Amino acid sequence: MMKQGAMAESRSVRQLTDRWKQDREYKAAYDDLDGEFTLAKEMILARTRGHLFQMQLAEKMGISQHKPEVRTHRQRNSDRQT
Repeated sequence: MMKQGAMAESRSVRQLTDRWKQDREYKAAYDDLDGEFTLAKEMILARTRGHLFQMQLAEKMGISQHKPEVRTHRQRNSDRQT
């Protein structure tokens, strides 16, 4: 069960996101990441259902577990154009 403070915090993040989405540039960047968010959610659900740790999932997928590279929206777009 969530604590009251966590629920209030969650609502405020949602409210901020809704407000930020009114900015066209922010919304475009947010929408551009939708596929990545969906993939991450699906991987977390599959890992949870399979009772796997991240390392175990990485081994099953034949990849190494590493910290994701943090890149800006502009960097991703410039990578796509080259």
